[in-house]
Order: sequence, then structure tokens, then C-alpha cells
Amino acid sequence: SMLHEESEKANLEQRRLVEEKSAMAEISRIINLSPDIDDIYETFAVELAKLVAFDSVLVTLADLEEQTMTITYTSRPPIPERSAGAKFTLAGTYTWAVMNQPVGLVLDYSQSDSPTPYQSLAPYLDAGFCSFLGVKLVHHDQTMGILNLVSARPGAYRERELEIAARAAHQIAGAIANARLYAQQRESEAEIRDLAKFPSEDPNPVARISSEGSIIYANDAAARILGSHSLNAGQHTLETWRGSATRVLAGGSANEVEISYGARTFSYSVVPVADAGYVNIYGR
Repeated sequence: SMLHEESEKANLEQRRLVEEKSAMAEISRIINLSPDIDDIYETFAVELAKLVAFDSVLVTLADLEEQTMTITYTSRPPIPERSAGAKFTLAGTYTWAVMNQPVGLVLDYSQSDSPTPYQSLAPYLDAGFCSFLGVKLVHHDQTMGILNLVSARPGAYRERELEIAARAAHQIAGAIANARLYAQQRESEAEIRDLAKFPSEDPNPVARISSEGSIIYANDAAARILGSHSLNAGQHTLETWRGSATRVLAGGSANEVEISYGARTFSYSVVPVADAGYVNIYGR
């Protein structure tokens, strides 16, 4: 019977691993399906629930410049003041603590002698939740915020749950970054169309580069130059443009750069749009 128990255990473990693998594969598939992050969040939450139990899952994104955090998604808001769109100061919160961990943080406040909670968790405790799991959302070495699981079950989360959540967070972080870039591109295109200052027919190159060096927008003339280097919108840009963008954003004032392509020399004005974190590039 000992042997029987052992093999039962091994079977269970095997089954669990298969389920885990297929749910992770499904998460990966969903994430690559749609540019609409709200759709992705919904389906992601359903798949994640197959792997880890939670009463609510939240995605909280941080703005390090503003030192604020915003809940961008929540499945079943655990408490009214913690629904999507709610914005808080970042310092000293559970979110901030998780963002500063190597992977994440598990807390259990079911014992009366539990340490004093983070102030940001007090409303949850009042509502009867006691288990918290937070993992970092990291994309290209940048910590964007956290994925947070909340449960009313004492001791709901341990090392295994942390590992699973970290793997899931790794997948969704890429989708969040892509959705941001996509929204930024759409916004830029709309803005540029509205201003009609740089019609796409402009014979001179006009482009917009993010602080990370991604091409947010390029008119036809700029697209041709980029195309000759096998680059297009959404990708990282030419090293020369990227370098100028970084310098200009750091310095806060416009800059002129001369670049030669074959027989033609272009003079570029690189203009920072600091609060938006990108630069506009106008070529002549």
C-alpha cells in the first residue's frame, strides 16, 4: 500500500505538471492573439485560475517618475476602492515592496501575531482577505508593476504558487508592454493626422522615437529610410537616431544632427516631448 500511495503521488504530480504546461501554453497563445489588453487580461485570469486559486487577481502598473501606481485590471474587485482605474502613491506600499524583490513576495496574515501589514493592505484585511502573493512584471529588464493574487484562505500561497505566478507574469508583461507601444503608436498617428503638420506626403522624413528607442511613428519618407535598413514601426530604430533621442531626452532641449545617406545629407531636428517620453524627428 505504501508503494501504491507513492505511485498515486507520482501520478498526481505528473498530471499536475501536464495541466500546468497546457495552461501556460494557453496563456502564451492568448497573449499573442489580440492587441487589446483588456481581452487578454480577462482570458489570462481564467487560465491562471486553473493553476492557482485566488479570490481576485490584480495588475498594478507603476509610474516611477510620478511615484504612483494604478490598478489597470482586476477580476472581481475584492473591495470597492481597489477596482480598475484606482491610483495611489507608490512609496511604502506592498506593490513597491514586491517590485524590489528578486521575484515576488508571499504574505499570510491569518495568524493574529502576524507582523503589521503594509498600510495598503489594511482594507483587504478588514474585508477578510489574509493571503497575498505578488510577483514583478518585468519586460526588457524594466519592472513595470506587479501581478497580485488575493485570497481569503489562510496560507493560500507558498513557493510553488510563487513560481507559477512568476511564469505567468513573465508572459503577461510582454503583452502589457506591446499593448502600451500599440496604444502609443495609435495615439501618435492620430495626433499627427490631427495636427496635419506633418502630412504623410511630406517629402522630408518625420518620425517619433520612444525613450527606449522604438519607432512609434514614421511617415513615408522616414519609412523609406528605415526600410533601407530593414526596419519598420514598432522595432528599435537606427543607432544614430536612438543615441540622439536618449541625449535629447536627458538634456531636455532640441538638437540638430546631420546624417548622410548616399549622395544626400539630411539635417535632423530632434525635439524632445519630455513628459511623454519620446522625441519627434524632423528631417530636411
